[in-house]
Amino acid sequence: MTITTPKAVGAGFAALGAGRLDEAHDAFIKARALKPNGAEASEGLRRVGAALSARGFASMRERAIGLEAQERWDEAERTYEDVLAADSSLAFAQEGKARATSRADLSVRLQQLLDRPDRLSSPGVRDDARALVETARAQSPQGPVIRSQIARLDVLLPGFDKPVRLSLVSDNSTQVAISSIGAFGAFSRGISSFAPASTLWSALETDSVMSGGKSPWPLARTHRRSELPARNQFDLIKA
Repeated sequence: MTITTPKAVGAGFAALGAGRLDEAHDAFIKARALKPNGAEASEGLRRVGAALSARGFASMRERAIGLEAQERWDEAERTYEDVLAADSSLAFAQEGKARATSRADLSVRLQQLLDRPDRLSSPGVRDDARALVETARAQSPQGPVIRSQIARLDVLLPGFDKPVRLSLVSDNSTQVAISSIGAFGAFSRGISSFAPASTLWSALETDSVMSGGKSPWPLARTHRRSELPARNQFDLIKA
């Protein structure tokens, strides 16, 4: 049976309408071979190409949405960027990229606070952290990662304003003063004081012990960072 150009074109558009893109492509290729300058075959091939692109974009959109659901924001952002590189006019990719970029930044900032809780000793950082937590609470949807970050910061933040017990050990002759906490005089062991956890963090990171006008000694800590805020003991030693 001889295939004519009209028949090939008709078969191509029928297959295209039914979503059988490979079959439509083959039919339009045959039509173009019969009539190389035929407008119908060229238009059919253009539509097949557009449908294949749309199908590809739909698949990438599905993938990006799945990555968002898993809170893999960086990967979702890159997927949307790939779509936009092919067609910058696609609204779903523009909106998705903006959403993923914002959530990725939020996740990173929350995690930075959790990785370095000592930064919360600064009142300004605590204020920023509280604002960031409120921003995180307003996000929707919320997956397990962001819920965990919010919950952990909710536990950490109030502790920096509460007093914690500070137990000191010295040599009974050194006049001890810690600038951010106060003067303690000479003692051996068993001297206790209370200080806000945020002040204690500052002492841990920056303070030294003044000994009767002589060169300052460093303040050595005998606990791990992860134990704050909790009961803390300090040894006063020369470097």
